[in-house]
Amino acid sequence: MKHVISKPSSSNLFTANVLLQKTMSISFILVVTALLFITGVGSSEQGHIRDMDISTTLNYGKDDGTRPFFYGKHRSDAEKAADAKLRGQMHQGMFGGGGNSVKVSISDARGKKLTLDEVGFELVDQRTDMSTEDFYNKPDKITDVYYKEIAAAIVEATGAAHCKIIHHQVRNASKAGQDIQNVGAQVQGYAAGIHTDSHPKAADDLFKHTVEKLVADGADPNIDWTKGRFLYVNAWRNISNEPVQRDPLAVCDARSVVAPDDFIASDIFLDNYDSMQFRLDSRNAKSHRWHYFSRMKKEEVLLFKQWDSDPTRPRACFHTAFNDPGSPDSAPVRESIEVRAVAFFPHHTPNTCPEVLVTDEADRERIDPVAVAEGVSKITGAVKFLPLWPAIAQEWAMGHINRGDKGIETLATELCKDARGNLGLKDVPPITRAQIVSELTAKDSSFRRTVRSSVLMVQITLAVKKWGPPVAIGFALGTAWHRLRS
Repeated sequence: MKHVISKPSSSNLFTANVLLQKTMSISFILVVTALLFITGVGSSEQGHIRDMDISTTLNYGKDDGTRPFFYGKHRSDAEKAADAKLRGQMHQGMFGGGGNSVKVSISDARGKKLTLDEVGFELVDQRTDMSTEDFYNKPDKITDVYYKEIAAAIVEATGAAHCKIIHHQVRNASKAGQDIQNVGAQVQGYAAGIHTDSHPKAADDLFKHTVEKLVADGADPNIDWTKGRFLYVNAWRNISNEPVQRDPLAVCDARSVVAPDDFIASDIFLDNYDSMQFRLDSRNAKSHRWHYFSRMKKEEVLLFKQWDSDPTRPRACFHTAFNDPGSPDSAPVRESIEVRAVAFFPHHTPNTCPEVLVTDEADRERIDPVAVAEGVSKITGAVKFLPLWPAIAQEWAMGHINRGDKGIETLATELCKDARGNLGLKDVPPITRAQIVSELTAKDSSFRRTVRSSVLMVQITLAVKKWGPPVAIGFALGTAWHRLRS
């Protein structure tokens, strides 16, 4: 039996064509819907539909010829006056230096496989045993548990031989209050100005301090931890169970920054120490490539460089919190923690680490106690005559002393260097010099007592010149009474 295929009529062809087009349209819609569902775009969880790039404004620095600074601590009027006398009248204020708001485009870096040694930052997967509440309420758990988790993550990501955690900071704008000088607080707000957290000198000092502590804590004695390469790195995490949708972190591709043109050295003054950082000049802002990682989850960590000792790699990563105009009003407040660490690469060649003096028992046996005693005596004796120093030298010394313990330690260190050879200490061996400074700055040392009495004499001398002997005597008696009561 033959099968007869009849020729379709034109009306049947038209009907079939319409059905085919409808079927293809429905299929296309289903495919697109499925893709949107898979990627999360347009879903209720996403909260809003948006482009990958964010147009916003970032707070750049502007080199106006002045050195930027920020006081992350509260100061008395007397301290402000002393800082202004030492560093310039601008230091009466909380901050200084030029600034410039620049419109930029920030690209979503997800899926781009950007790495620390390529661009200065990298996103890694890393789960934590910490709950959100732990980060606020259990500081001991942060140091005992979280520090180990992050150290392991940094070692795995960088190939470092060891990682030493040095500091952490929790951030939540709703818990931080309105005081932007609360740098020492357990919970802070967001840093919304472009910056790095370090500077070559500050990073070298941090390395020296950290490696000394590492050796003292019993690191492998068969490894020379003072050589090779070090990396000062930040590990940034969302600590909430909700993805970050507000005030995310932007990082700048290190390859797009022009060195040294774009780097503005700046100072930050804190309660326990002073440091140096960099701000980013806006002159080449059009060339800077900014990135963020959308909707960062708690199981992710963003690593970015604060300083790399190896000059053949990206050295530092400029970063800042920023306002995302597309964030929904219902988006939860950002909750995050950043951990700062030093990673050690002792087998790296050539050596890119600064020279470090680490003393062991054999070194201590070589310290000349007579030379130490003479050095302590000479420096203490010199400070005893502080009221007779030239005015410029007095101002220099008082500037250090007014900074408290850290300043007194710096003063002792500088005097022990004896740059002009006035004290006969210029050629003292480094090990002996370090011991002299240690004894000078010990608690209740003769040097500290002499500093206090010499400062009082300087103040009395200034009071005599300004108000006359009666007021100066009253000032001296009042100061003595205050010391007796305290």
